[in-house]
Amino acid sequence: MCHSGRSGPRTHSPTRARPPEVSRWIQNLPRWAAIQIPTHIDPAKHLGLGEREAIALALELKATQLLVDDRAARQIATQRGLLIAGTVGILEQAAGNELLNLSESLCKLLNTNFRIKTEVVREVLDRDAARRRITGAGS
Repeated sequence: MCHSGRSGPRTHSPTRARPPEVSRWIQNLPRWAAIQIPTHIDPAKHLGLGEREAIALALELKATQLLVDDRAARQIATQRGLLIAGTVGILEQAAGNELLNLSESLCKLLNTNFRIKTEVVREVLDRDAARRRITGAGS
């Protein structure tokens, strides 16, 4: 688990901004990435505009899965019939396919403005450790 200068695990920093690498990536999108705007915005007024647009666009595109972390947005997306995935779930899948080190990736994620409960981080890392024991990965 990542640690900051204070005692206990570090799982949230509301003052951290988007990492500069992400900002640079957004400014110079690869050719395969496209920005699309939905024709209609989801009416769930209690969600932020970005979440409402993401849900609407996923429905318009008949997406197989929507990457969304906001709890309220996940609930609305599920009610709209969308399959959802979260950032940590995607990282866990990538680790299971030996594409990344989950612990290192979570540490990097936790040094951004990403919010997650300490218990969830522990559960994910415990599952990853069990997977690596069973498969012999990382040995």
